[in-house]
Amino acid sequence: MIDRNSQLKIMKEFQQNHHSTAASDFLHSLNQLEKILQAKEDEEINASQETEKQTNQEKKPTSNSSGADIATWEEAVADIEQYLQENLPDKTQ
Repeated sequence: MIDRNSQLKIMKEFQQNHHSTAASDFLHSLNQLEKILQAKEDEEINASQETEKQTNQEKKPTSNSSGADIATWEEAVADIEQYLQENLPDKTQ
């Protein structure tokens, strides 16, 4: 027959082993979760970067619009100056 002290010792060893195994399992699961979350975050970053690339490509000016000729700008400035002269009161009066 096993005495009381031996029973307590066996139970204590069992609990320690059980706690150690549970802690190890928990850490393993936690590491797996971290890898999954990191992979998900990486996917979201890549998707975001791809969307940003596409948006930037859509916003790129065409070769014609980026090299607008100066005559067009001069005409626009002249139109604005004419509008201002016609619609703003003359300050010299």
